[in-house]
Amino acid sequence: MVKKIFYLLFFVLFVSCKYGFIKFDEYMENNIFNDKEILENEFYEIQDLEYKARMMYQEGGTTYNIYDNPNGKRIFFLKYWTRIIPIEIIKKNGSTWVKIETKEHNRGWVNSCFIELHR
Repeated sequence: MVKKIFYLLFFVLFVSCKYGFIKFDEYMENNIFNDKEILENEFYEIQDLEYKARMMYQEGGTTYNIYDNPNGKRIFFLKYWTRIIPIEIIKKNGSTWVKIETKEHNRGWVNSCFIELHR
């Protein structure tokens, strides 16, 4: 009986991890760049991620500032779990920034660590 419960828990954990959300940074490192270096101040286009991304949940607040350019001025903000499309990536001053678009077609830049993707 204990063995069956263990296998059931393992299966549930495996399924929930495999099909859940992952951090965009992890996806970017493993899938987009395949462990290659992201060069400073170079733009990279992102393909085929339409609305499979969202702003991460954070315990410290409910919104994220979206900027007109990396290290620029804030132009609007988004709530966590807002669905977005990542469009471009740039590494600037050691931080990786992602240009995003919302379903309302608003565009702006946000730090990559605030995005997660559906597997």
